Amino acid sequence: MNLKHILLLVLLTAGLIGCGKTAKDQENVLVQTGSETLTREEVEIIAGAPYDSLTNEERWSVINRWIGSAVLLQEGRRRGLDDDPMILSRLNEIKAELYLSKLLYEMEDTSPSDSAVRAYYDEHISEFIQTSDSYLLELYRADDCSSLASFIAEFKPEQESGTGAAVLEQSWLARTDQMNGFLQTLLVGLNPGDWTEVQSDPDGCRALRVVSTYLAGETLDLKGAREEIEMQLMTDSNHRQRDELMSELRRRFPVNVLVEE
Repeated sequence: MNLKHILLLVLLTAGLIGCGKTAKDQENVLVQTGSETLTREEVEIIAGAPYDSLTNEERWSVINRWIGSAVLLQEGRRRGLDDDPMILSRLNEIKAELYLSKLLYEMEDTSPSDSAVRAYYDEHISEFIQTSDSYLLELYRADDCSSLASFIAEFKPEQESGTGAAVLEQSWLARTDQMNGFLQTLLVGLNPGDWTEVQSDPDGCRALRVVSTYLAGETLDLKGAREEIEMQLMTDSNHRQRDELMSELRRRFPVNVLVEE
């Protein structure tokens, strides 16, 4: 469970969010344990998604996590742990991390430009030599298998992703030394432009398209390296934004260190 979920569960069960529930809120109560209740709206806050978009498994995962936290927090309050210095200190650390994430999220963020991606590729091209055979893959999804089969039959590489009955869910570089056996089996004998068999699951139907292949010892072209480069550039940008934010905050709230190193 990440820091966001931890603090949200603490705040919700401590009554700091959603306190003073109205009659309408009470109608949406899903679970009650002791004096604490969990509503549909609070499930959405914890899950970060609309209630109706969650699967039954996802809803129960949220509910069970909340129940565990609710009973523990009520016991903690019963024993007077709300004022425990160690707990208060840790909560402040978690809140600071959440505040930082929120502040960075609200800062203007732009995707790396094509020129920046190209410049990074040219400067680091030696880092893209493959140590194992690799596949650049695209994963497509449709609500039903017949629609996906028709999409594949009429597919043109130049068409916009998401055009037609299927949508592009993910594109990534898969290295054979990191693949599971199932994926390796699906890709046996496939060449660029080929598709795997359509696979059905409870969420619809999916198929993989092989965009490019790279043998061990070959260097990725820009298309194969783009995702990794974009992630690296965005990480670098995030670090710069964090440093700039912390510098600004230190100017806004002057720091006076009273102890020697």
